[in-house]
Amino acid sequence: MPLKAKMKTALILILVGVIIFQLIQPRIAKNTCDRVIQHGYPCEVHTVTTKDGYLLTMFRIPGSPLMASGDEKEISTKPPVLLMHGTQCSSDMWVLNGPNDGLPYLLANAGYDVWIGNIRGNYIHANQNRPNVGSRGILCHVKARLPNMLAPIFGRPGILATIFGSLQGNSFGNLIRTVFPSVCRQNEALCVSYLQNVVGQDSPYINRTLLPEFFSTYPAGTSPRLTLHFFQLVNTCQFRAYDFGPNQNLQKYGKTEPPAYDLSKIKLKSPIELYFSDNDYLATIEDVRHLWKIMGDQVSLHRLNLSKYNHFDFVLSENVKTIINDCVVDKMQEYEGRSFNGSLCNNFRNKAF
Repeated sequence: MPLKAKMKTALILILVGVIIFQLIQPRIAKNTCDRVIQHGYPCEVHTVTTKDGYLLTMFRIPGSPLMASGDEKEISTKPPVLLMHGTQCSSDMWVLNGPNDGLPYLLANAGYDVWIGNIRGNYIHANQNRPNVGSRGILCHVKARLPNMLAPIFGRPGILATIFGSLQGNSFGNLIRTVFPSVCRQNEALCVSYLQNVVGQDSPYINRTLLPEFFSTYPAGTSPRLTLHFFQLVNTCQFRAYDFGPNQNLQKYGKTEPPAYDLSKIKLKSPIELYFSDNDYLATIEDVRHLWKIMGDQVSLHRLNLSKYNHFDFVLSENVKTIINDCVVDKMQEYEGRSFNGSLCNNFRNKAF
């Protein structure tokens, strides 16, 4: 056998050996509260029951070790804050970068009652088997390759979508979460490449030290219907309810096509703060512009002046505290009528569009 073929065979055998070893060795489950408590913050686990009987796990950070007892008394009523993770993630993503940078910790330090939720179908709810409602998002110009490849196949009612929707379990996600942490430690460049193909290429801000821990929680899994709805939104370029097909749509919606979500009807006392960047493959500039045209002054736009900032960076970049999180907390302080700095949002363009 030629030397090159022998080396290739050896590499394959080594990879298979690593996978088998990772799969058979015992794993210590670590949930969001475990990650929070290790930094000295209090944490609670709560279960919320939906109308259709699904049990959702939420985590609460009710205080901060950095807040003195006198400060606690000054904030007699802590404003509640709900943080929701992104697609194929879980509550873990918010706390991976620790108390110096992580938004939940910074909010707890500022005197907020922090709640972190989980969508149906991820590994936090691994022992449940319940139906799910669709996702809601404007995803007309998604740049990530995989969604664009799969959307024409699964993004419409039919036999393939039915087969996909009937699949249960997160076997692929379990494999990735088991094997990739070790892969990232051995081959950091491979993990960076895999991640940036999805979230945005060539970001210099990615926190590489977090990659093994991140891939121990990602992909977290999700419900089949939510994934199908995502593909439908990408495929049709329309922001509307889940498409069951003409017959079922008629039964559920009273018409053969699913109804659109009319965002122009949203009227708020304070505008929604939108933070976005040019290098985000999932929340693209084109889609944010379309959303702004619909909602007008109901949104306040913050377009980063860092051209390589990607989707991942908004939560787990090396500079996320100074670029994003300090600004977010300061804006919240202002809206709550509290003392605020007013000069922590300096990394955005003067004019978004």
